[in-house]
Amino acid sequence: MEEPAAKRSRVVETDGETADKRSITLNLDKYAKWVREQTDEQLVSIFEIGLKIRESTILTVDVSQDFVKKTLTSQMEPAITSIETEVKRQLHGVQTAQGDVTQVVSKEVNKLSTEVQSFKSDVKTDIQNIGQEFQKKVNDVVSSASSLKTLDDQIEKSERRLTDHINSKMKECNDALTNIASSLRMSHVKGSVGEVQVINVLKEAFPNFTITDTSKQPRSGDIQVETPQQNKIMIEVKNRDSSNVPQSEVERFKENLVNSQDIKVGIFLSMKTGIVNKALNGEFQVKFYQGQYQIYVPNAGRKENLIAWSVLLADELAHVMQGDLGNNQDQKHKQLHDLYKEFEESRTFEKTCHENLKSLQKSTESVTNSLKTILKIVEKTRKNLKSLLGNN
Repeated sequence: MEEPAAKRSRVVETDGETADKRSITLNLDKYAKWVREQTDEQLVSIFEIGLKIRESTILTVDVSQDFVKKTLTSQMEPAITSIETEVKRQLHGVQTAQGDVTQVVSKEVNKLSTEVQSFKSDVKTDIQNIGQEFQKKVNDVVSSASSLKTLDDQIEKSERRLTDHINSKMKECNDALTNIASSLRMSHVKGSVGEVQVINVLKEAFPNFTITDTSKQPRSGDIQVETPQQNKIMIEVKNRDSSNVPQSEVERFKENLVNSQDIKVGIFLSMKTGIVNKALNGEFQVKFYQGQYQIYVPNAGRKENLIAWSVLLADELAHVMQGDLGNNQDQKHKQLHDLYKEFEESRTFEKTCHENLKSLQKSTESVTNSLKTILKIVEKTRKNLKSLLGNN
């Protein structure tokens, strides 16, 4: 009998591997599921079983078929028994492994289920806590909203009280202004306003003149001016809103002037309107009556220079006693008006000079302050230099 092929010695090397040791790759997709589920050790065991079967069947027999059959039967029975035993053992191992795996998986599943239940419990508790906290915040907001509403109500009440108070004060102011306006429409109050304006103009133009309010003294006019030459001038002020000053007012002025013999010149000023039959062709008019000069100035409030001019003219006329300006009255009136124009220009120039002088004074003061600051800086720098150089 020839020796089985499995028993033959192989010494030929293939791809670096010896015949005694070889790596084999199996395509398990061609086999049944139970084969694919076997471990590497189990597959090797099955491979060995197959080899034993193969070795038992590869025989060279030169005897009769009955002998071969008997021989094969006697040889195969132990092998088959061995195979069955090995297969049962392997199946038992597989079943045992399946049981172990099932037990492990079941244990892990139970553990996971426990952890999930614990997580669900924790999440539920957290959600409940969040809900309670949210409810608390909502309650706080509602409480704050209630406080804000109370505050808003208080602010609204305060606003109403403040508005009522302001409206009340506004009404009082309007009533007061109405009374003031009503009073201003009264002739004596309007006259007082005009008198104050005239006094302010004269005090600015003639700071060395003595100016007295005589409106409360009967038949003395509204204002009396005494010049440095001791000339007295009576001034009557009218502050009508419309229509010319009537002749009756002019006659009263003339009468009061005649009754004041120590006064040489009287001035009749109409602040806003004309004077009936006076100064029709000019800005002022000079008249002579019973040894006294009268100067009529309409619309005096529109040109404050006319007020100052009339007093300056009155101071000079107090020394003239020729009556109605003597001869060539028209010519002299024209010359007086020309002089007034020069006076007006000089007054305008004077105001400009005063404004420029004030501006120059401010500039000088600013330069002086700047110079003082510079000197302080220089002195401070000098001290610092001495300290630095050790020249104490």
